Amino acid sequence: MRPGKWFYLKAWFIYLTIKLRQWKAASGEEDSQTAGSSEKESARGGDGGATAATTAAVSTSNDKAGYGIKSTKDIAAMEKTQPLSDHPLAIDAVLFSCGGQDGTYLVAAMARRKLDTNNTIFCLRIPSIGVLLHPKHPDTMFHSENEESWEAEGLKLDLIEPMKKWSITYEGPMVHQVNKTTHHVKLEATCESRFPFFDFDSDMEAWTVARAFAKEPWSREYFDGIRKAHQCHYEQLGDVEGHVSIDGARDFPLSLNVMRDHTHGSTRDWRLMHRYGIQNFTTKTGFRGFIGVVSQPSIFSSLELGYVCTQDGRFLPVQEVDLPLWKHGEGGKDPKDFGFRFKADNVWHNIQVKVLDTVEVFIGWQWEARILERFCEYVIDGVPGKVIDTKYYKE
Repeated sequence: MRPGKWFYLKAWFIYLTIKLRQWKAASGEEDSQTAGSSEKESARGGDGGATAATTAAVSTSNDKAGYGIKSTKDIAAMEKTQPLSDHPLAIDAVLFSCGGQDGTYLVAAMARRKLDTNNTIFCLRIPSIGVLLHPKHPDTMFHSENEESWEAEGLKLDLIEPMKKWSITYEGPMVHQVNKTTHHVKLEATCESRFPFFDFDSDMEAWTVARAFAKEPWSREYFDGIRKAHQCHYEQLGDVEGHVSIDGARDFPLSLNVMRDHTHGSTRDWRLMHRYGIQNFTTKTGFRGFIGVVSQPSIFSSLELGYVCTQDGRFLPVQEVDLPLWKHGEGGKDPKDFGFRFKADNVWHNIQVKVLDTVEVFIGWQWEARILERFCEYVIDGVPGKVIDTKYYKE
């Protein structure tokens, strides 16, 4: 999309607004304003008396969150399950997207929804076995067994210590993707991290967000829509160690790199999304990251996003992602071998991707969202690695 007449003026306005909000947050001014607002609301009686659940919800539902400001600094409050709003499309989701240098891959994701339901993705690739799928796939509509946790139909994702340790467990049937045989699978793993988390409310590159804003036609309705669609989202890199047994006879160790995320918001309507393409990667030299492009026309026709973690432990927000979605699978047929590039810390990185296996699932009561989890080999600046490439298509 070519810049319009007012593109740079709009971009600078948004950029300076984000920087001002970040400065206020760093100086504590936003915290004091938020606290003052909360105290006034309590003095008025709020909505008729705050319950303990409402108090918990307030701690992670800062109305000013996003575009430079965190929803909360309380990591324990961030990590736990969040109360679902009254909206029928409310969401509280966690994802573990894992890949190992030996060619093992694991995706375990669960999005808590209303009516004791959730959207779950659970698939495993073991090089000597192939791809194993939860027997309900390609459907992802599962029954929630406990509305206070991420647990459904054999899969359980448990918080042990905020921002440090989680467990991933599963016991039940899984279906081989190719020969359709059913196997009893027991998986026990622990996810641990020594890395800081990346908060998309506050840590994204300001100019990258400003460019996305500046491409769109502005109106009161546009900004109201952005406010309503806001979701809190953060990610953390780490490592998964454990084992999986198949049919009680064969045992396989798990040693995987993971990108874990948590998303919650008052609503997520998949029908408003057009497409996205995202990748989380780890190279053999320890260069890691998450990069992608999202197209949600009512908000951003093209939003480039992500971050990298360098070998010396520095976290850098992505500045540009040269991955035009219309060149990569528009129409539903995704390429199995493709390249693109991204920029972080003013350095361009070149990437080549080769897809090994693909898992296709559908989300929603009417299967309105098609998700492809693609297990890939990666070469970034000549260094090999592993990546999970996730594609979304509106059905």
